Amino acid sequence: MKKLVIMSRKKLDQLIEQKVSQALEKEKQDFEREILIKQANLATLQSQINPHFLYNTLECIRGIALMENQENIANIALSLSQYFRYSISGKSDIASLQDELSNVRAYAKIQNYRFQNRFVLEIIDDESVANAMLPKLTLQPIVENAILHGLANTVSGGVVSLRVSKVGADLVIVVSDNGCGMTPDELAVLTQEITAGTVPKEGARSHTGIGISNVNRRLRLYFSPEYGISVYSCPNVGTDVELRIPYHPLEKH
Repeated sequence: MKKLVIMSRKKLDQLIEQKVSQALEKEKQDFEREILIKQANLATLQSQINPHFLYNTLECIRGIALMENQENIANIALSLSQYFRYSISGKSDIASLQDELSNVRAYAKIQNYRFQNRFVLEIIDDESVANAMLPKLTLQPIVENAILHGLANTVSGGVVSLRVSKVGADLVIVVSDNGCGMTPDELAVLTQEITAGTVPKEGARSHTGIGISNVNRRLRLYFSPEYGISVYSCPNVGTDVELRIPYHPLEKH
């Protein structure tokens, strides 16, 4: 009788293990199916965007603005064209530091038109590492968050600086702002979100939001977990976002 009970428990354990395995496999399949559907929807949306139509329209606007002596409109049309051309064209998801900085300059011009010259962008570059390789659209989300969050309460006199330096075998890029900064508690929450790769809770005050967490995940995937982003901040002084990646020159084909 005792042996029969033991065998029944073993059979029950096997059955439970089988059901759990089946449930996990179904959950995995459902997740993969959902990802594939989202990718298909995104591909459909992207296929409906004709980049040449967009560029030609912006060039048309720029041409009309120049004929009407509307220099500001012509400049913002040019910046938009450069920004979109870089962001949505090309098949490679790898870029050079030089191209990333050019895109940041175009983006900053657009935002300065929007915010009526609320800030200035300062770039301290090292030309010797202009060919450094990094994931495309790494720097723009960091600069965007510095402008939209760090300088949110700044009416004038805002500064966003971007400093590039080579430290040993690594490339270090620091994006700083002289905005509102964060308290130690806010900084600790943000650092945890970045490290864990989680999305900030709705309504939570975050200096950098989802963008910086996404960039950090990409850097760690492209290189290794030892690389990525660190954030330093002081209330009413500003915030520094440091990106550290290995220096690899981008090979031209």
